[in-house]
Amino acid sequence: KSIFNRSEAFKNRFKTPTSKFNPNEYSRLEWQNLGLSIKQAQSIVKYLKYPIYSNEELKKIYVLPKELYDLIKDSAVYTNQPKVSSKEDKTQLVLTKARFNINTISKEQLIAIKGIGNYTADKILNFRNALGGYYNESQYQSIWKIDSIRIVILKANVFIDTNSIEKLNLNNVDYFQLVKHPYIKSNVANSIIKLRTQNGGAFHKVEDILRSKIIDQDLYEKLKPYLSI
Repeated sequence: KSIFNRSEAFKNRFKTPTSKFNPNEYSRLEWQNLGLSIKQAQSIVKYLKYPIYSNEELKKIYVLPKELYDLIKDSAVYTNQPKVSSKEDKTQLVLTKARFNINTISKEQLIAIKGIGNYTADKILNFRNALGGYYNESQYQSIWKIDSIRIVILKANVFIDTNSIEKLNLNNVDYFQLVKHPYIKSNVANSIIKLRTQNGGAFHKVEDILRSKIIDQDLYEKLKPYLSI
């Protein structure tokens, strides 16, 4: 019943664009006018700092609710070809078909990619290991001190296989394992452990953590790929 009510609430909350639009050109306020929260809108604008060129890419933005995507997909229009700036030209960047799974790629394979050096490779792998694996290209923006050129190079040479993600089992993970994850603060970890105890020592489904007052829909969507029962 709660899932049904939440779905109905989303339908009433989100709006269809009044005309065709390019998602890359939408402002934070325009995304909010479609029904997103300020935080969601800011995240999408930040993600679209690196333009997308299809609905498939739009759908992959983790903070974009499926209910809103379904409403806007037929109104979205894109430019035909990616634009490479003169600064990127100087790196002699060649966009190639994705060859490596970012969640299993080795440091040696990363360094072999033109434009990815030893320092950047370490940062990519360190963040991957902390997360348990990448599930969305938008996460590359959170890699410590990675610039837009390196992100373009990375996207051109890797793909994401979410089957390689290491998950935290909510029914046996402890507090210390939870707080090691970049998306889980100590108060969230405490809340999950407390909820599990109140639920007789086990969750029945991952979505049960939404009963926590400090886990909102945005945080849940970020955590969901890393959790299991």
